[in-house]
Amino acid sequence: MAKDMLVLDGRSFLGNASFVIWDCHTEGKGIFDGRFHFHDFYELSFMYEGEGSYSVNGKSTAVGKGFFLLTTPCDYHMLSVAEGKRLSYYNVIFRGSILAPAVSDAIYRLPSGLFFTVKGEEYDFFYKEFSRMLADYSAEQVDPIPPLSEVLVSGAINALAARAVKKLQNNRAEAVPTEDSTVRRALIYLRENYRHKLTLKEVADAVGLSVGYFSSHFKKTMQIGFAEYLLHYRLLTAADYLASSDLPMKAVALMCGFPSYTYFSAAFNDYFGISPRDYRRGGA
Repeated sequence: MAKDMLVLDGRSFLGNASFVIWDCHTEGKGIFDGRFHFHDFYELSFMYEGEGSYSVNGKSTAVGKGFFLLTTPCDYHMLSVAEGKRLSYYNVIFRGSILAPAVSDAIYRLPSGLFFTVKGEEYDFFYKEFSRMLADYSAEQVDPIPPLSEVLVSGAINALAARAVKKLQNNRAEAVPTEDSTVRRALIYLRENYRHKLTLKEVADAVGLSVGYFSSHFKKTMQIGFAEYLLHYRLLTAADYLASSDLPMKAVALMCGFPSYTYFSAAFNDYFGISPRDYRRGGA
């Protein structure tokens, strides 16, 4: 595992819920500051006060009022706030099952991370949508959340994600492809084929690069080697299946691309510090 990488799993942050919403206030150095991480759930954030920086898949940008981001299990990222500075933002984490198939597919077809800054009427729209979503969630914050409240929040998540994708599609319709788009295509290919035996050469061929150049460029961009990233993605996906379904554990292992349950169990235990069986039971 990369030295400075954090791996966040849905069981710890979501429990049995499909989504969780917070109004966050970060001041100074936080637990994730300066440390890249990724997770098996999705994340929507909207900044309404303060300043900081956001890095995703090798790309960094300053953030402030009106900054919107959507991260996926493919995105290796961090949000940082400088010492003495403050950042306030709405944060929504949710399982992939929340997204409509058309929205999910469109997200992964974008050439790079999904983020931008809005102003004026657009800012008012996003701010109100996030505020309303938090109100719907907080009004009846019980476990499980009432079905009608879940429908309202799920609908808002899809609406915000779809609007964000359309905005980026329009803005990038004439964009010139960059090397970053090569890595994004590789991540899409990985997402679509991780259940099968997947080699570095196969992915390099899929994006039209030599094995050596692709391996070097992927590691430089993502700050993690391809084989390690693929293992992490498979394990995080398996963890989501274990937490959200009653599929047999051997089936989960095979579905996530592991050649045997023995290998899967050992890798899972090494990664999470807990066996797949105990993870499913909610053990520590």
